[in-house]
Amino acid sequence: MRVLEVYQAENVIPQDSFITQTSIFGQQFWPVGANILGRGALPIPNAVARDDGSDAIVVQTPTNPTPEQSEENPIQIIDETPREARASERALTSEQRRELQIALRWAGVYNSAIDGLFGAGTRRSMAAWQEQNGYEATGILTTLQRDDLITQYNAVLKELGLQLVRDEKAGIEIEIPLNVVGFKTHIAPFAQYPSKGDGPENVVLISQEGDQTTLF
Repeated sequence: MRVLEVYQAENVIPQDSFITQTSIFGQQFWPVGANILGRGALPIPNAVARDDGSDAIVVQTPTNPTPEQSEENPIQIIDETPREARASERALTSEQRRELQIALRWAGVYNSAIDGLFGAGTRRSMAAWQEQNGYEATGILTTLQRDDLITQYNAVLKELGLQLVRDEKAGIEIEIPLNVVGFKTHIAPFAQYPSKGDGPENVVLISQEGDQTTLF
């Protein structure tokens, strides 16, 4: 899995690539008339050794699989074992660990400190999230599960349309969810960004002129 992560980070392979077992492949059918099955083992591109001693290779998911591909030849995603998940977890930065805790809090399964430390409380929340999303509740998120959690979290932010707004008159630069609110007026010391619809969303920037003494 570490090889996969490195290749994705370096854009050597597509970001939607994953690892699968070679055992899922059937009888050779191409090239026609050529039998290469008896030649012995061939080097596997991007091979990754798993804990059980088997090989796995990186495979790209079809963008638009046909019904036949989906039903007759389902692609199996081989996830990490708990030991592999712990190993990939150790490679996370403190910031990445805090981001996971923030996403778990947003998912409603974590209500403790955002400290980047995966203690018993964080493990319980991970297990709860896994159970809610149809995964085995091990309390250790695999790389795929971490990606799934962050994707869920980011999907909401994407819907909000967070964009950096620089309000020159208010003298403020801040990210605002422009898909749901929009600028209306300046009424000193306020810059008003009410909801674009009938929702309760409302952003108010407050600023006023003043020197350092006024600020203090």
